[in-house]
Amino acid sequence: MKGAIADTELARFARQVALDFRKSYSQLLSFWILLTIIFSVLLGPLISWIFQSLIASSGRSTLANEQILSFFLSPRGLIAVSFATVWFLVVLYSRQSAMILTASRAMGDGKTTATTGLSLLLRHLPGLVGIGFRELFLFVVVAVPFVLLIGLVYLGLLSEHDINFYLATKPPELWIAVALAIPLLLGLAISWTGIYVACAFTIPCLLFEGRRGFDALTTSYRLVKGRFRRIALMVLGWPVLASLVASAVAGLFFFGGTFVLTRMPEILLLAILLVGLFLTLMGIGSLVFSFLVESVEGTIISRLYIQDSEKELVPLVQESSSPSKPHWTRSRRLLWTAAVSSFVLATVASAALIDEDFFDDRTLVTAHRGSSRYAPENTLSAVRMAIEQGADYAEIDVQETADGVVVVLHDSDLMRMTGVPKKIWEIDYEELHSLDAGSWFSEEFRGERIPTLAEVIALAGDDIKLNIELKLNGHEENLVKRTLDVIRENDFEARCVITSLSYEGIREAKRRNPQLQVGYIVYQTLGDLARTDADFLSVSRGLATRNLIASAQAQGKEVHVWTINEPREMSLMIDRGVDNIITDLPGELVALLEERSQLSAVERFLLRVRAVLAS
Repeated sequence: MKGAIADTELARFARQVALDFRKSYSQLLSFWILLTIIFSVLLGPLISWIFQSLIASSGRSTLANEQILSFFLSPRGLIAVSFATVWFLVVLYSRQSAMILTASRAMGDGKTTATTGLSLLLRHLPGLVGIGFRELFLFVVVAVPFVLLIGLVYLGLLSEHDINFYLATKPPELWIAVALAIPLLLGLAISWTGIYVACAFTIPCLLFEGRRGFDALTTSYRLVKGRFRRIALMVLGWPVLASLVASAVAGLFFFGGTFVLTRMPEILLLAILLVGLFLTLMGIGSLVFSFLVESVEGTIISRLYIQDSEKELVPLVQESSSPSKPHWTRSRRLLWTAAVSSFVLATVASAALIDEDFFDDRTLVTAHRGSSRYAPENTLSAVRMAIEQGADYAEIDVQETADGVVVVLHDSDLMRMTGVPKKIWEIDYEELHSLDAGSWFSEEFRGERIPTLAEVIALAGDDIKLNIELKLNGHEENLVKRTLDVIRENDFEARCVITSLSYEGIREAKRRNPQLQVGYIVYQTLGDLARTDADFLSVSRGLATRNLIASAQAQGKEVHVWTINEPREMSLMIDRGVDNIITDLPGELVALLEERSQLSAVERFLLRVRAVLAS
């Protein structure tokens, strides 16, 4: 019986929200478009320039890896964090407030034009940012104990050996850590959800009651208290439902588009026109989804606030009382103009995908730690197999033993590969050389040894180039110098590149031997990564966007991407224009490149389009 009552109440509420939205959607759309233009087109580039300038003031054009934390702990970094936080809160709370203000006024038979609403919003902006900081403070305070407990779990169970040992062998300690971490993460998610719902009415409390700071938060909490489940269902249910529906529609759209594009005649012009239409519809759909999620959420919060507070929805700062003129006809014309213009631009952009390199896949193949899917990583067998499979490079990791021998090993300790619980800096080469580094992989490779860099160079010869990664673990004595000495002694400078996660490491290598090509390995970044002082970039898949690749190549830098093992991902990266793909499966990538060389012009064009859509 209760379930039926709840369903009826939910259905009535949904119908009321639909009526509210129908009454105000043209005003909501006008305000939403205005804010989108202001934040994305006008202020977006300015904010990006300011943030980039703050980074540049530290003497670097970009920050990556461990540099990010160091920067944020500096005075300039604290200024940058504060600036970014304020800007985030301004955008977030301005957009939410605009939708709530417009929907609420329409419910009271009032109108809020975009320009007058913007004026009202600006007057309340300091209060909105203040509320935002307090909500952010609550989220951080609640997260602290959960993060500390997860840190203690890691230190207590997973800190004795290199993390790769636990991930590869999956000992009981790993499963215990996962079992302890999952409820902590769930607890954090539930706590954050509770805060979000409890603060659902903070913006209406400011706009219509003049409450600021924690007064707005406590008032919102009192309104939510006793109705938490119902309000949570309403406030969280819409974005979840909208996301599910949008995902389903997008899936059907992509399936239908793929079905049509792959079965059309082999006419390049027709492909370009259809792709232009496809991109236009996709862009419009994305904008419609964003508008619906934000505007309907604002309408839901406004309707809930009316029902639960029973207050008259009159903003504290009155807007002009002059009647607004009907503008839907004009808006409709504007939208049609924008749609046609988008189609033209999308078609031109599709045609621009065909450049001088359109029919030439120039991507090179790097075998990650050798052919590490078919042989023990970083061993002579893995490098030998990479040669047989046709790889252009073999990527290997180098570290120092206790007596200063440069050996090829990835982990900081020997547990995963040999079962010996020692760090690499605690063992001499003579003892290291006696260890079996192959049987962990399979019996076929029992007796495989951890090789020296000199041995790998001798095997590589003229058959394969080497990507030598400096694993600077904090315990090395002179890894950079000793590695470069081995390279020089074997006259191998022209057939290798040096890479590292450490920016100082590659800079030292470049200072010691300017002839060497050095690459910066990056998994996270702030700023303009393409301007990094390195000969090339070695980036994670998430950073290998079309924009980064084009920007880096325009400045004469290659872009290598790691670690790509799925054929679809390989093809995607090729179409984005990366110069080198690092993979555990070099044979499969070589075969894919050969297969792609047989494709028609239309097939290549559609692959390039897919790369754009996945960017």
